Amino acid sequence: ALCIGVWAAAMRYAQQGQRGWLVAGTALWSLLVLTRPVLVWAGLPLLLVAWSSGTASRRTRRRGRVLIMGRLPTGLWWMRNAVAAGGPISLHPVYSANTPGLFRPTHQAFWDLAKSWGARGDRFHCAMVPAYEQALLGRIDTSAAEAYLATAPAGHLSAGQQQQVRELFLQWAAFTRDRQGPAARNVTTSLVGLQLEEQRIIQGVEEVTANYRRAHPFHVHVVVPLQVLRVLVAHSNLNLYMFQHTYRGHWWMEALRWCCAALHLLLFAALPLLMILRGVPPPARATALGALLYLGYLAYVQRGVEERYTLPVLHLAMALFPLLVHAAVGHARRTGEN
Repeated sequence: ALCIGVWAAAMRYAQQGQRGWLVAGTALWSLLVLTRPVLVWAGLPLLLVAWSSGTASRRTRRRGRVLIMGRLPTGLWWMRNAVAAGGPISLHPVYSANTPGLFRPTHQAFWDLAKSWGARGDRFHCAMVPAYEQALLGRIDTSAAEAYLATAPAGHLSAGQQQQVRELFLQWAAFTRDRQGPAARNVTTSLVGLQLEEQRIIQGVEEVTANYRRAHPFHVHVVVPLQVLRVLVAHSNLNLYMFQHTYRGHWWMEALRWCCAALHLLLFAALPLLMILRGVPPPARATALGALLYLGYLAYVQRGVEERYTLPVLHLAMALFPLLVHAAVGHARRTGEN
């Protein structure tokens, strides 16, 4: 909703030139960035229309104000978090070396390796979470290490690499049992900062990751991002239980699922078309560009994604689609006249 509000305010300002729309859009953008920093790209149309009129110095000041005010609340919140954490901290601090738990830098190292070969998040955590929970109880089971290795494509890891990953996984489980277990139970032991054992584990996993990426560059940089993009785009987005279980298999439900999948594909295909067709308003074009960059980030960088991550793009594509139809009709008329 905030993404659509930012885009709509930019469209209104471009059409009417009323300063209130720019202020409203900037306020919505600042709230959006504060709640979801990764959606900062939704402010591209605001920055574009802020540069649309007036002298060069006036346009520069206007764009600067939009940029500063749009990010100021997030910047203040980040400063507050940095003070509380005792140093710089990520805007999305999933991993921390200062608290016991599953999400320490060792987990991040194993996840980065698994993302290299395109492991799905659910399969990855089906290996990591049970291993962590069992280790806290004092039990180390090698089956979790085998489940982790099973997420890699067959034949991609050599026997030596598999053995190295297996040993590193068991070392992580042993560290969890011996160090994290007592810390989690608030015994005298505490875990603040990256421990020496963790540094060795991370170094070993990073070595495997680097070797794997050098050995399989096409799979890492092309195949996996395309697979992630297919997961994001090529589905019906009917996620309720009744769509996927209760009524799945009925002809009318299958028809609905295929129709929704076609609509889903159509909306995402509209984004590049909005970039190339004449007659598309500049704020809409900037929004489509931001959405495409965001999808590229999800597919290439984040990789371990869920369908819900695409919802801002999906709703914006729905809002932008009439503009695409209008531009396409105009293009067809011009072609016919010529």
